[in-house]
Amino acid sequence: MTPGQGIASARVLFGAAYYPEYHPAELRKTDLDLMAEARFSVIRVGESVWSTWEPDDGHFDLDWLQPTLDGAHERGIGVILGTPTYAAPPWLVRLYPEIAGESESGRRMGWGARQEMDFTHAAFRFHAERVIRKVVARYADHPAVIGFQVDNEPGLHLLHNHGVFQRFVNRLRAQYGHIEKLNEEWGLVYWSHRLTDWADLWTPDNNAQPQYEQAWRRFQADQVGEFIGWQADIVREYTSPDQFVTTCIDYGRPAIADDDLTRRLDITAGNAYYVMQDGLSLPARPRRGEGQTWAAQDIWEFYRTADRMYSSRQEPFLVTETNAQAVGPVLDQPARLRRPMAPGRLGPGRQGRIDDRILALADADLRRRDVLGGRAATQRPPRPHLSGGRPHRRRVGTRRESRGQPRPGRRRCDAVLAPQQVGHDRTAGHQRTGRRSGSTLVRDHLRRLLPERGSGSWARSARWCRSP
Repeated sequence: MTPGQGIASARVLFGAAYYPEYHPAELRKTDLDLMAEARFSVIRVGESVWSTWEPDDGHFDLDWLQPTLDGAHERGIGVILGTPTYAAPPWLVRLYPEIAGESESGRRMGWGARQEMDFTHAAFRFHAERVIRKVVARYADHPAVIGFQVDNEPGLHLLHNHGVFQRFVNRLRAQYGHIEKLNEEWGLVYWSHRLTDWADLWTPDNNAQPQYEQAWRRFQADQVGEFIGWQADIVREYTSPDQFVTTCIDYGRPAIADDDLTRRLDITAGNAYYVMQDGLSLPARPRRGEGQTWAAQDIWEFYRTADRMYSSRQEPFLVTETNAQAVGPVLDQPARLRRPMAPGRLGPGRQGRIDDRILALADADLRRRDVLGGRAATQRPPRPHLSGGRPHRRRVGTRRESRGQPRPGRRRCDAVLAPQQVGHDRTAGHQRTGRRSGSTLVRDHLRRLLPERGSGSWARSARWCRSP
């Protein structure tokens, strides 16, 4: 039995997405050794690099991934190889501007992000099929490859392109046969929406009819399902029976129906991002009825994410993406600490000037101190609220206030905007519960993260807020 076969038959796979194209080649061996030391059994590679696989139209570079796959195989680590179709290369955009997706009828999406294209367009399909076949044919027989991921997080946009809308009209015509049948089934006499010809069907941009919306969303989901199934069929022309085919599902996407999407795949794979730290505390924090976003906001939503993944095929699943620590400013609460990547590390290192890489709490503006030398840094400007609204009015006090002299009309406020603390404060032997200041939270995190530098100081700034 080869390493790939053994891993594919394992009950649980353990690993991470790995992007060798982002790292110097001389770090590859160190990275793979660290993976083996951590008992990784699988990595995912190659899903985001169409412009690396095909730098120009028809010119392919397929050998750059070989050393990574060879190194993984030597260490008994399996590989899930992705098809790169969710991010179009710039040359394709330049040659075929008409493949741009439209978020509204006649309004093309701009380029510079990902998934901005109309994946149903013939020009896009031609080039997508070509790169899929090149990549899969090159590596399908590699002993490290245990499976393939086609595309990535499909269904981000509801496409309003003319060709997409016309196929929607054709689908309704085939489903209902006669325009009067559609009028009757949809109740279009209401608000004077009765149609006399199929050409009279309005575009979805300003639609307010729920029956239309239901049909439109089902159609969009079917378009995505067809696209993923089309890729899966191409990949299976090259795979062996012990290699699986999946895709990476973001369950918050508006244009997917996960049960239909996974029918043409071998296993469900999904993303389980979640808010960090206090977001995982119990009991869960009260919320105001907001729906789940792309990241679970508390522990119960995290469980629900797993339930949804299981329910797609009513069987075990893969988690292809999640966060082991902060991902941007929205998932790490309350202390958003960014630490430098040390050479040869898969995760954050302990080297460098840590204080320059600390992001203060978004909910409380902190004064920074030099963690290693105790030298005071300059005061940070007030941060705007994450929602994009008005900046916080509370701010760090002046030098006079930090020496213990509050301005008239103000009171000392050590618990300005800090989230609820669960447990106790282990710093300097203090045993207390309730709310702690943001500076205390950051100091505690640094002391836990940097035990070998425990003698460094984290100056605690006095904080003031307006009297009620």
